[in-house]
Amino acid sequence: MSKEESRESQKGFLDSIIEMISARALSGVMSNLEVRMQNFLTDLMNRITRKIMLMMAGFIMAMLGIIFIFGSFALYLNEFLQSAWMGWTIVGIIIALIGVLIVALGRR
Repeated sequence: MSKEESRESQKGFLDSIIEMISARALSGVMSNLEVRMQNFLTDLMNRITRKIMLMMAGFIMAMLGIIFIFGSFALYLNEFLQSAWMGWTIVGIIIALIGVLIVALGRR
C-alpha cells in the first residue's frame, strides 16, 4: 500500500465517522423537532376543538332561549287576540322576516 492509498483510506474512515456523528446529531434534532411540532399541532387542535364546542353549546342555549321567548310571545298574542292560531301566525311571520334579513346580510 502506498502513502496515497493509506491517506485515502484514512480520509474515507474519517469521513464515515464524521457522517455517523452528524447523522446522529441531526436525527436527535429532527426527532426533537418532530415531537415539538406534534405537540404544537395537538395543542392547537385541542384549543380549536374546545372553542368550537363552546360556540356550539352557546348557540344551542341561545336557540333554546329564543324558542321559549317566541313560544311565550305567541301564547301571549293568542290570549290578547282571543284566537287559537293568530299568535302563532304572527310569530312565524316575524321569525321568517328575521331569517330573510339574516340571509340578506350574509350575502353582502
